[in-house]
Amino acid sequence: MRTLDNDPALAKKLDRVKPRAALKEDLRRCHGEHLIHDIETLAEQGETFVDVDTRISRESFGVALLAAGAAITAVDSVMKEDGGRAFAVIRPPGHHATTTTAMGFCLFNNAAIGARYAQAKHGVERVLIIDWDVHHGNGTQEIFWTDPTVFYFSTHQYPYYPGTGSANERGAGKGEEYTLNIPLSAGTPARDHRRAFIDALHEIERRFPPDLIIVSAGFDSRRGDPLGGLMLED
Repeated sequence: MRTLDNDPALAKKLDRVKPRAALKEDLRRCHGEHLIHDIETLAEQGETFVDVDTRISRESFGVALLAAGAAITAVDSVMKEDGGRAFAVIRPPGHHATTTTAMGFCLFNNAAIGARYAQAKHGVERVLIIDWDVHHGNGTQEIFWTDPTVFYFSTHQYPYYPGTGSANERGAGKGEEYTLNIPLSAGTPARDHRRAFIDALHEIERRFPPDLIIVSAGFDSRRGDPLGGLMLED
């Protein structure tokens, strides 16, 4: 947002859209009732931790609803026009939040909520979720593990937190072969990273032409990130 505020020329090219807060029914498409209730209740109690990484304050539940709502609003904006694009300015995308568990700084899975909303409200049949964070999106993978209508594709450092994301994790049941993980060793050259990413996308496009693409964008794959070990550059 600071970049937009400091670059009027760029700001003029964009339409800013105020998001609505997600409804609980939006969350329920991806998360169990117990998780939603627990996050709301913990927030009401004040500052606490869900786990060692995931902190909650009194504002957390309301802000989490706005973040999920921003993903939903982005979907609405894209679906209004053929070839539309939108960027939801929210952090994080929520890819560690599973059906039943908040973890890894993630309370709810905003990318997954956006995908399910697109299917429920806009009749989208096939959604591709592209995840390029340095960490594997275990939550997004789990939510769509048996679902052939949502293809989950991730490039990430491996082995690394949260410990999932090996190449042999490919979905199950009807969702088998609708998960594709490209695990990368720390220090993988940027050119090799990009080539693996592009080659995989070409294969996915051939097998699973998507009606909607959602990018679960994490930027800690960039060279010099204090925690990650990947080498991507601008």
